[in-house]
Amino acid sequence: MPDLTAPESAPTFRHALIIGKFAPFHRGHTLLLERALAESCGTTSVREYGRDVFECENGQLTPEHFLEIALGHHALEDEAARTPGVNRYVFCDTNAAITLMWSYLITGTALPELHALADACRTRYAHQFLCADNLAHEQDGWRANTEVRTVQQAFVRQDLGTRGIPFQELRGDVEARTAAVQAALKI
Repeated sequence: MPDLTAPESAPTFRHALIIGKFAPFHRGHTLLLERALAESCGTTSVREYGRDVFECENGQLTPEHFLEIALGHHALEDEAARTPGVNRYVFCDTNAAITLMWSYLITGTALPELHALADACRTRYAHQFLCADNLAHEQDGWRANTEVRTVQQAFVRQDLGTRGIPFQELRGDVEARTAAVQAALKI
């Protein structure tokens, strides 16, 4: 089996992970992440591969699906980083550690390969930002409800701490969060 945690050969980019809701929903979180942050930084973002699998499987996910999600999202990140015109960073709003959490929440277990990918999150991302969960929740048919979001936030905070991953919390409206990311990344 290939080493799922091995870095891409000679990447010239850095990933920046934005965890949580960056902006109020408007046709999905990823669209706003792309518009509000990636465009303002002259770069690109990565869509959520998990939604593709979720919809294809009518929401009936197995541990194998969660590994597929993590691998698929990882590939999309690397593909985006090779896109001409990328300005130093590629923004994404999920990673293998979050996929691991959802595997346990939905199926009660996770595959060892997914654990390896989650462990690699320690070094895969140049910067990790955790969005405060104080923005109003709007259901888009894909997101969990407000109560689940609060539990997810606690799990993510705990996972970052357990893995020893430094992160910056983002608060305020879209403009304040964008400014904080730009300042942290010196964009």
